[in-house]
Amino acid sequence: MDSSNTVRPRPAPAELAAQWWRNPYPWIVLALLVLAVLLTVPAPLANDIRYEAGTHFTSVYPVSQTFSHRPLMHRFITEGLFRPAWLATGGDRVAFEMVVRVQAIVVSGLAAAALWFGLRSRARRLASPVSVAALGGLLLCSTGIAWEPDWLAIVLILAGTGIALLRRPVGPILGGVLLATASVIKFVSLPIALIGLLALLVLDERGPWQRRRFVVATISATVAGITWLVALAVVWPWEIQWLLDGSQMQPRRPLYDHVSLTFELLGNALIMWPAFALIPACLVRATRGEKVLVIGSLVLAWLPVVAQQQYFPYHLASFPVVASIALVMGLRRGGSWLALYALGGAVGALVVFTLDPPTRVSLLWPLVGLWVAYAVVGVIVQRRRIHAFPDRATRRLSALATLVGVICLVPISLPWAPWSVTVEPSRQFSTNFSLSENIGLFGAGERIREEIGPETPVLYLAFGDQVFAVGNPTFCQFPTNVFVQRGEWEPPVLTTETYAHNRACLDDPRNEYLVWDKSYLNPDRQPPEVIAQIERNFDCENAQVHNVLTLCPRR
Repeated sequence: MDSSNTVRPRPAPAELAAQWWRNPYPWIVLALLVLAVLLTVPAPLANDIRYEAGTHFTSVYPVSQTFSHRPLMHRFITEGLFRPAWLATGGDRVAFEMVVRVQAIVVSGLAAAALWFGLRSRARRLASPVSVAALGGLLLCSTGIAWEPDWLAIVLILAGTGIALLRRPVGPILGGVLLATASVIKFVSLPIALIGLLALLVLDERGPWQRRRFVVATISATVAGITWLVALAVVWPWEIQWLLDGSQMQPRRPLYDHVSLTFELLGNALIMWPAFALIPACLVRATRGEKVLVIGSLVLAWLPVVAQQQYFPYHLASFPVVASIALVMGLRRGGSWLALYALGGAVGALVVFTLDPPTRVSLLWPLVGLWVAYAVVGVIVQRRRIHAFPDRATRRLSALATLVGVICLVPISLPWAPWSVTVEPSRQFSTNFSLSENIGLFGAGERIREEIGPETPVLYLAFGDQVFAVGNPTFCQFPTNVFVQRGEWEPPVLTTETYAHNRACLDDPRNEYLVWDKSYLNPDRQPPEVIAQIERNFDCENAQVHNVLTLCPRR
């Protein structure tokens, strides 16, 4: 009898458990976690996240009554995580940031685990590659993205989708609540949350109960979302006023600028995340459901960028997750050649990241053209080479695809890698840059605390990272006084109710000093009455300057 035709019996679960070490995915996860610890934990937090932490820790008011440029749900979640880290580290800023980075690894792992458990009930063979790819996209997307609302939204979406696929009816109900939370984590994050419902719809395509699972999750998310909005209106009505007035801060640009910034940001994404450039190749001969899910997810993730008319890489936090998953699926169909091609794109990105910012800016459009050509060649070759693989080969390719996806994310997470290729100001930032910047930033904060005492109330006219570095309490619901600051850039802000409330902070006698970064609030651009108000309350003529912070005593 020909032994080649002999069908080997599938190993029993107990036998598989005893040979867990032969499963490649635990080793890939271990390598991913090691990379995350080495590359992200030592990295300082992005200034936006320092902004959030600084407003939490300096305001004498509850987090629900403190404006931080982030919606209330995001403030609640970050307060619940950041405050224990702050207390545990005794206010040591470097240690605090490292603990917060570890927290990002933990919550990402929990979301990926929830997705893995959920997928095992619907698509067992995809559970490990997809969940590990998603974990890689969360952890190694860039050190400048973690804890942004857009990043936290995709964390909640992955967790909610996985939980919604678990035991009925509790799973879909709880999953819907998490998706609703993602939709209100930022006032324009509703389209991102719809990615989870789209995934449920695609995964539930095969049977009547699964359709009901999607319906239950949708109803649950809708009820939870409406409940939250009612709570805002009843319990925290000022939050709605802040939202309406805060919308006046949005930049007003001509159509040409929007088109140019759109192509620039998408071009940055092609280079930052090579898997994103390979999405068209990965979708060659994909199923209709897979195409709908991937393309629909990218479109939904892009809509908030259009809505807020701002173009920063962290707004695309969903892209590396979706792209990593698409790469896994494409490699399972297309073979190892696509793995080598993806690694070539990662090497190219690595080369670009070694260039200084002015060079990258000058070469932007040639680089974008090169990466578009890279994507087109990938599609052409994939269409010619794609072929079906037997079951055993597909499993091996799934593990290979997952590993390649992780490797492709490493360049953007390296210490010298910029947080964007050309987008201002993040093109200037990297782990190494932030570490060097910390010397002046935290040094100035320490000297100010030594001079006036760490508990002396102050008024801040400075960005949130400076507020975080100083850390003295403030009697102002707007710790960074951002409405006053934006008055010099966006005239419609000057007529809002919140602007008047913010200006009242300048007269509060309980704040004994003014901490003023004049590059943040420019005295030459502010209305004369604002400068007169500052000079009436604080003596800045002979004030000491610490780094970029002028320390003015009250008159």
